[in-house]
Amino acid sequence: MLGLSSRSATPPASPAEGVPEISVVVPVYYAAACVDELVRRLHLALASISAHYEVLLVDDGSADDSWARIQEAAQADKRMVGVRLSRNFGQHYAISAGIDLARGNWVVVMDCDLQDPPEVIPALYAKAQEGHRVVFARQQVSQASFGDRITSRAFYLSLGLISKIKVEQGLTNFSIASRQVSDVVRSMRDRLRFYGGMLFWAGFPYAVIDYARAERFSGTSNYNFWRRLRLAVKNVFAYSTVPLEYCTYVGLGVMVLAAAYGVYAVAGYFLHSSIPSGWTSLALLVVFFGGFLAFQLGLIGLYVGQIMEESRRRPLYVIAESTVPHLITSVAA
Repeated sequence: MLGLSSRSATPPASPAEGVPEISVVVPVYYAAACVDELVRRLHLALASISAHYEVLLVDDGSADDSWARIQEAAQADKRMVGVRLSRNFGQHYAISAGIDLARGNWVVVMDCDLQDPPEVIPALYAKAQEGHRVVFARQQVSQASFGDRITSRAFYLSLGLISKIKVEQGLTNFSIASRQVSDVVRSMRDRLRFYGGMLFWAGFPYAVIDYARAERFSGTSNYNFWRRLRLAVKNVFAYSTVPLEYCTYVGLGVMVLAAAYGVYAVAGYFLHSSIPSGWTSLALLVVFFGGFLAFQLGLIGLYVGQIMEESRRRPLYVIAESTVPHLITSVAA
């Protein structure tokens, strides 16, 4: 049985279950070695907030034993809900699947590798109770490696300069959002997904708490420089048309310079009976602006490709299996 998410819908809760105070969404990818410890620590952390909570573990097409571990956790405690996607759709799509299914008054999003310590969740919740609809956990920058700091700074700087959203450096997906904010994010069915960017786009004021990001419990990160670069490029096209505006300005500037040079050449011919020399520089300019035109066409092509992807209206993800079968039918449309 397949569940397709093509529209947003909160799964109806049975009278016996009620509405959880807090839901935790955890995308899981090749994390079989982490699941048991993650579940244990989540139980301890969430019990200090409320007995009414749920944890949505979304297996994003892992080929290891992650799904088996999730099933075991769900069998041991019904507050643990497992969802397995039909293939690897990507972290932010797995987050979207979890948010679509989350029923809590508050929704926490965190990573599965325990670099986001579950013990920070009570602090996020306590800060939210002060009247904040969104609270981010901010990683201490000094903890990150030099390479991570450089790529992270470049990512947020480029995103801020080129796109229409401003994301504070050091903020991660580790956050808590109210039901109102989660419903806004759920309503956004853009094909290009970036959870942090979606929260910032929604425009709600947010608060921040600092935390010490832990070492990975096991395995290695899948986010290398090229994946981060690809994510940055995708989000530029998802949230802004500024690159097209920049190209327009550059094109206009080139036209002005070309017109000025034309006036200079004509004036030199009539006043001095000579034509300005410089065929080498002219050839270089032709090559340069030929490349620039090719760049512009490629840029336009990327936007057209994004429009094509949006027009297909395919589901963001496909649910292949769940430990709670009614969840699949609740998002099928």
